[in-house]
This record gives sequence, structure tokens and C-alpha cells, in this order.
Amino acid sequence: WIEVYLTGYGWGPFEFTAGYSNQTIDTTPTTATTTTATESTETTTVESTEEHGTTTRRSRQTTTGFGRHTLSHSKTEATVTTVVEINEDIQVSSFGNLKYIVYAVIFIALTALLIYLRRAVILYLRKQHFTESSRKSRMGYMYEYTEKLLKYLKINRDDMQYTVFAEHVEESLGNIYFSPNEFRKFMNTALKSSFSEYSPENDELKKCLDFTTDFAKEIYMRSNSIEKIYLKIILVLI
Repeated sequence: WIEVYLTGYGWGPFEFTAGYSNQTIDTTPTTATTTTATESTETTTVESTEEHGTTTRRSRQTTTGFGRHTLSHSKTEATVTTVVEINEDIQVSSFGNLKYIVYAVIFIALTALLIYLRRAVILYLRKQHFTESSRKSRMGYMYEYTEKLLKYLKINRDDMQYTVFAEHVEESLGNIYFSPNEFRKFMNTALKSSFSEYSPENDELKKCLDFTTDFAKEIYMRSNSIEKIYLKIILVLI
């Protein structure tokens, strides 16, 4: 490397660059709003001195730092702008997620309300049919309800005669969901009420209602958790 001797300083490394002259370079920026990262350089007049019989050329190169300052300022503004944009994006994203959560909660609440109202209406109408209608109608509603319970257990009458169907139910479910002959007695009362002028007495209706109610409860107790939900929410048989 090259070294030069400076009075009062001594020898030191020095890098000679091409393009110097004995004219001072004007380093004044063309505009005050320059935003480039180019550093301006000013070079002093090259001087020739005689020292210890050796001609030494001395040059000084300084950096004004104008471009560097502008670059730093520009980077700072860009960083601040980026941070603000990121914060805005996070806020928009958070608001969007919160909106969807609110919608989901409202949807779940409305669905639960509709399920509750549907179940309440069905149970209310069933109670009205079992207790407030005429005695023959009450017996008919009880039989229809019992048939639905049997269909849930996959026991269908299809084309069987009622008496044959009663025997089939007794063989399949007797001693399991109800006591022997209970369904046969229930069927006899339903047949007399449907196919004759006979109108069941109140005590007969009460026994039939107890049978259907106990039958439904026994089905529910023997079901697993999912089946219980299906019985109560979807079918509303219980």
C-alpha cells in the first residue's frame, strides 16, 4: 500500500484515486430534496511541497454525508410507514376475525332457539292431544305415538293384521321395554275405540297414557348419549 508523510502527523497509508486535479470540485447538491443514497465528495486542491528533498503530493477527500443522511431519513420514513401499514393490517384482520366470531355466536344462538321452540311446540301439542281432545281422539293420538316409538325400534306393522302385529310386538319387546301383555291390552283398547262406537273410559285412557309414557321413558333410558340427543332434539319422541 502507499504511505505519505504529513508534517505534524507522520507517515500514514493513503489511497490515491483517479480523477483529481488542481481545481476544487463543487460538491453543492443540485436540489435540496435529493433522496438518493449517493455520497457527495469534495476534494481539496492538490498541493506540492518540498520536504526532505522529496516531492509529496497531498490530497484530502471528505464526505459531506448529505446523501447518507437523506438515505437514512428515507429508510426511517419507509420503516415507519411499513410498521403503520402492518399495524393497520393486524387491526383489520382482528376486526374481521371478531366479526366472524360474532356471526358464529349469533347463528348458534338462533339455531338453539329454533330447536328449543320446535321441541316446546311439539311437546305442547302432544300434551293437548293426550289430555284435551275427545276420548276417542286421545286414544288415536296415543296409538300413533306408540307406533312411532315402535318404528324407532325398527318394528313396523306393514301389512300385518293388528292382532298379529300385537303378538309380534309382545314377542319382540315383552319383558324388555314393558311387562308381558301390556301392549296387547293397549292394542285392544285402541282397536275398540277406532273400529266401533266404543269410547274408552277415563281410567282406560289413563292406563294407556301411562303405558305409552313408560314405554318412551324405557326406550330413552336404554339409549346411549347420541341416541338420546336424537330422540329429544331430532325426533322429539321423549
